[in-house]
Amino acid sequence: MSLSASLLLMLSCASEDYVRLYHTEEHAPSLTWAQVESMDFMGPTLIDGGVNFTVYSENAERIELMLFEDPESALPTRQIP
Repeated sequence: MSLSASLLLMLSCASEDYVRLYHTEEHAPSLTWAQVESMDFMGPTLIDGGVNFTVYSENAERIELMLFEDPESALPTRQIP
């Protein structure tokens, strides 16, 4: 590979700030664990360039997030276990 091709490849790589689709974290980076535990942000919250979904259950064994593009649709567009 030539030097110019290598340089082009390095310059064309995505930066660390690109949007990550379907990325999950334990909590939104701008929230502290104390804020999460206070449950002030229940449900969907627009934060950190995305959506933070906070739910609570003492007995849940799993949760599924179902996203719909059309409110009339019987099936979700995306389902996240």
